[in-house]
Amino acid sequence: MKLAVAQMCSMDDFESNLKIILELIERAAAEKAEILFFPENCLYMRLDKKVLPPYIEAGSPYLSEIYASSKKNKIAIHLGGVGYLSKGEGVNASLFCSPENDFECTYKKQKLFDIDLPGKHSYRESDAYRHGKKNEVLHYASWRFGQSICYDLRFSEIYHEYALQNVDAILIPSSFLVPTGKAHWHILNRARAIESQAYVISATQAGDHKGRHQSFGHSLVIDPWGEVLIDLEDQINSIGVVEIHKNKIQQVREQMPMRLGVKSE
Repeated sequence: MKLAVAQMCSMDDFESNLKIILELIERAAAEKAEILFFPENCLYMRLDKKVLPPYIEAGSPYLSEIYASSKKNKIAIHLGGVGYLSKGEGVNASLFCSPENDFECTYKKQKLFDIDLPGKHSYRESDAYRHGKKNEVLHYASWRFGQSICYDLRFSEIYHEYALQNVDAILIPSSFLVPTGKAHWHILNRARAIESQAYVISATQAGDHKGRHQSFGHSLVIDPWGEVLIDLEDQINSIGVVEIHKNKIQQVREQMPMRLGVKSE
């Protein structure tokens, strides 16, 4: 499969973010990618943490434009993390469409980023979103993608379950802060690939968001051996394209047997 991973510097404005998303879809299609992965907050970056984010719903005109581009360019689209209204509740959700099928909600972020350091920094993602309840595997073009979002990355039990489900790849769309990104981003992403013996695909935000938020960047694609195939470093509104192969997964799993207890589906 030939895939593309996007790196954005999203703002608190749907229209400007949508314009970038549509441009990146065109670029990925020109590179003959079959699927394009976008980061968390791709459609809207919540910069005023004191105000609830706007939630989009199924049938949103923004989603309709992206789906129309998906059909036109014959490329599947994964929006990594979007403020989404599901059954009357706001969730941080992954949305997926293919050229044949309109958007559906495929995953809800389980581990919400809540931090309260007296006198330093306070932020509670759970004030804006409800917790997702379970892991979800996305099936597309014979590939099985285990889904997660950003802060989920720190909770190994999520990825242990995906390893037991024998997924081919793990998705970790993110908006990592710079200090924690420098300390932990590459280490944790490579660990998830190595322990799961699966590809890891991590689209992320990068750069300065109106001086109110700084994102680490370094969107990654990592192979099942832990080798970094793509690192977009500090690029803004860019894509990387690479082919991934199931025989690489099989090769690593045969070379380093770790599959005891794996569930079959």
